[in-house]
Amino acid sequence: MNTSSNGNSSKKYGTIKLLLLTIALALFGTKVLAEEYEEVSYDDLVNQISHRKSQLNSRQETSANFDNLMIHAGLGLVTTATSINYQGSNNLKYQNGFQLSMGIDLFSESWATEGVIRNFGQSTSGSEIRSLRELDLKILYRGTPANRVGLRAGAGLGTRYFKLSDSANGITIDDTTPTALAFAGFDIYLSKGVSIGIETGLRSAMVSSTTDKNSMDTTLRLDTYF
Repeated sequence: MNTSSNGNSSKKYGTIKLLLLTIALALFGTKVLAEEYEEVSYDDLVNQISHRKSQLNSRQETSANFDNLMIHAGLGLVTTATSINYQGSNNLKYQNGFQLSMGIDLFSESWATEGVIRNFGQSTSGSEIRSLRELDLKILYRGTPANRVGLRAGAGLGTRYFKLSDSANGITIDDTTPTALAFAGFDIYLSKGVSIGIETGLRSAMVSSTTDKNSMDTTLRLDTYF
C-alpha cells in the first residue's frame, strides 16, 4: 500500500511540474510578443503607409527616367584649318576627314555627353605630308526643337595627334597635344530618331610646348537616337 501511495504522489508531483512549466512558457511568450509588437496609432499608420508609397513612387520615377535616356550614334564629314607654329611663323594647314560619335543623355533630353573619334588621314602638298587624328569628350546642351530645328552648344577636352614631314625643307613634326574645345551648331530633326546638322568648333592647345596651337573646324553631322 505504501508503494502505491508513493507512485500516486510522484505522478501528481510530475503533473504539477508540467502545469507550472506550461504556464511559465505561456507567460514568457506573451511577454515576448508584447515586446515585439508595439501599438501604433491610426495617424502613425497612415504616415508610414504614405512614406512607403512615396519611396515606391520615387523608385518608379527613377526607373522611368533611366528607361527614357537616349543613346546617340552618328557620323560626320569634317573640314579643319590648323594653325601650326614652326620656323618662327604661323601657318594654316587645311585637311578633310570624317568622325564617328557615340553619346548618351545625362538624365535629361537637353543635356548629353559624347565621345568622338576623328581621322583626317594623310594630306600631301608638294613635298609636305601631314596627318591628323583627334579624340574628344564633350558635354553638350540641346535646345528644345522649334519646327524641327534645334540648337546645340557645348565644350569639352580632346587630344590631337598631328604629324608633318617635309623632306625638301628638313621639317619633321610629331605632336600629341591636349586641347580645350568649344562648339555650337544646329540640328534638323527628320524624325524622332534621326537628325542632320552643322557644327562649328574651336580648339586651343592646353600646353605651350607644341607646334599645333589652334584650329577651327566645320562638321556636317548625321545623328541617330535610340
